[in-house]
Amino acid sequence: PVFLSLFAAAVAACLEPACGHQRSSQPGAAKLLHLLPIAGIVVVLDLMEVAIGLYPLATVHWWKACGASLILKYSCLSLLLNVVEQTLRLDWCRCSGYFRALLRLWLYGHRMAMDLLVSSLIFWTLAPVVLFDRMRDLFCANCSFHHLLVFRDPGQLARDE
Repeated sequence: PVFLSLFAAAVAACLEPACGHQRSSQPGAAKLLHLLPIAGIVVVLDLMEVAIGLYPLATVHWWKACGASLILKYSCLSLLLNVVEQTLRLDWCRCSGYFRALLRLWLYGHRMAMDLLVSSLIFWTLAPVVLFDRMRDLFCANCSFHHLLVFRDPGQLARDE
């Protein structure tokens, strides 16, 4: 699942000099695009490409082949992202600014999308616990689950005060 997202990164790299914003106050600083829309576009295009590739397998009910192809597509994407990251990091890409911008936008779009996915997962996993703790604090201030777990005594808070 790299072709559509690479095409989107190529279009973004073409638009970057015209539509980008200068992030630095230094004269001659490059204009850069915001990565959040690129991350969203990259995810949508990758998912579309995966769905298009899996459709023939799903129509004949080859579910194990669907699972294997998902693993293969994810492995290939991870390999290509690592290769591009090392290429940019070690400055092996001594090519024009356009190709470097294309690789940078493609890599950073995928990395930001993964960061957003992980942080959203952490937030939405912990949000009900925080809401429960806030409600417990409002309705029953002296009953703390934390004190019950740590001290194994629900009256610890009353003795401390």
